[in-house]
Amino acid sequence: MLSDGEVDRLRTAAEEASWLCARGYPALEVARFIAEHRGLSPRERILLDAIARADAHHRHHIARELDPDDVAGRPLRLDVASVCANVAASIAATFDPRIVLFESAAGLIGTAEVAPEVLAVHEPEALRRIAEVVLTLGPSAVRIVHDAASLEHADALRKLLSGKRKPTVVCEEVASVAARLRGAAFVASASPEVLDHCGTWFNLAGILAKALGVTALRLG
Repeated sequence: MLSDGEVDRLRTAAEEASWLCARGYPALEVARFIAEHRGLSPRERILLDAIARADAHHRHHIARELDPDDVAGRPLRLDVASVCANVAASIAATFDPRIVLFESAAGLIGTAEVAPEVLAVHEPEALRRIAEVVLTLGPSAVRIVHDAASLEHADALRKLLSGKRKPTVVCEEVASVAARLRGAAFVASASPEVLDHCGTWFNLAGILAKALGVTALRLG
């Protein structure tokens, strides 16, 4: 958990970062500059870095976000690594109140505080919940885009989505998920790098975070 003082410092820093990023300054450089200027603690710096990246192009994200109904009957491209990690973090936050989640102006949920070993505990449940929502949405097909490090997650999700009267599911391993999804439509991702350059996107991770009832700080 963050103290009131930490929240106030981060809110001020995030507002300043959003103003600078909107004028074309790189998010990481902006976060470092403001962190030094504001004298933020190491924990606050890590969070500001993540917040600045998520919120840097929020207007672009908002303009290209899809509603759930838009996905029905359409081919969905799913960035399994970012969505799974994001949902696993949200699940972890329901057990550990010390985990801080934030929400960008576009509704993108993020965190910078969950250890990989903690995420690993909750990833099976995260994948189950992801599959459940995807099947409810009713896309015509699902292309699970992943890199080599996320092969096991992609295969597990493929198995959860496969079966009778279910969408066609394909796994595609790529060197760079962000590069592969650049300009693509009907993308489900929780990665700012992907959302900055894709055509249209669906906030699958955000829907699941809200379903879990987790509280995310709106700092931008």
